[in-house]
Amino acid sequence: MGTMCAFHERRNNKSIAYRRLQANLSKLRKNPNLLQQYDDTIKSQLELGVIEEVAENLIVEEGEVVHYLTHQAVVTLHKETTKLRVVSDVSAHLSNSPSLNDLLYQGPVILPKMWDILFRFRFGDVAIISDVEKAFLQVRLHPKDRNATRFM
Repeated sequence: MGTMCAFHERRNNKSIAYRRLQANLSKLRKNPNLLQQYDDTIKSQLELGVIEEVAENLIVEEGEVVHYLTHQAVVTLHKETTKLRVVSDVSAHLSNSPSLNDLLYQGPVILPKMWDILFRFRFGDVAIISDVEKAFLQVRLHPKDRNATRFM
């Protein structure tokens, strides 16, 4: 199985990720409650195994790409459950360099067509709905791709 994206010569984006982290922290420090929620979210993801800590001096194999994701707080006050979410900005990029989003492999659309869903819904006897909590956090990465999704 190949990697998730077409990285060739990637420029190191650690500097942009660091600057965005500093800006994010500066905003969050103005609201200690949000800063605490943000910190709790990161700690929770670490405890649940959603993210893992990586040593700064970790030796990267030749051909492996190291890329840092920028992240920020998205606050939705009207939500009853998750008011603060930590969201990665996969579109962030250095000038004259593509973002990770630009390079990701786009597979075929495998979602059913909306018309088909509505048709089956109207003719069935029972309708069941569900909401998968934090579904994206359940995605597993190929070991070769893990270094392309680092964050600070």
